Amino acid sequence: MPATGSGIVNGVLDLSISQAVAGQSSGTVQGWVTSKLNGMGITSASATNIMYVLPGDVSFGGAAAYAYVNSYLSVYWNTYSDDLQVLVRM
Repeated sequence: MPATGSGIVNGVLDLSISQAVAGQSSGTVQGWVTSKLNGMGITSASATNIMYVLPGDVSFGGAAAYAYVNSYLSVYWNTYSDDLQVLVRM
């Protein structure tokens, strides 16, 4: 069942953060996004799966995406967020 709540449409939340992300590592931006979501009450306890799609100017160090084992979170570089080969491997 898709998430619901303020600003969430069909399970998708388009989130803006105040930090400049250009050239930042994906892990750094992931932390900023997670902090903002937590402040909105969206946490690992309130979701089964969360997919972050980060802008193209974020540094992924050559990766297309990454996920954590037994975790609710996967993080994608926007260029690959709709690539079936990447999505299936995550």
